[in-house]
Amino acid sequence: MPEPYVRIRRADGSIKMTEQSFLARKLGKFTLASTDGSGSMNVPDLGQGKPWVIVIPTDGGYGASSKFPHSVSVSGTTISWAPGGYSTSVRCGSIVLYGTY
Repeated sequence: MPEPYVRIRRADGSIKMTEQSFLARKLGKFTLASTDGSGSMNVPDLGQGKPWVIVIPTDGGYGASSKFPHSVSVSGTTISWAPGGYSTSVRCGSIVLYGTY
């Protein structure tokens, strides 16, 4: 079984359950305004595990106004983003959380 894993044992020492487990670690966050263009940043700590990102729309994103947050991706230790939507009238700001597990 690949590492990491957790083993729970009975009082006699026999294995009751083996569970593969990963703990997420938030490394940071940044905010993008609806007017921000494309960009990227290097985060060396993303190399310490499997990277993840969460994009939270602000300024009315995904609501009744149907505005779109930034598109965010990770390649290696670089986080890249591009504006959402086809014009500034349908874009909203974004809060980007990132980390590893």
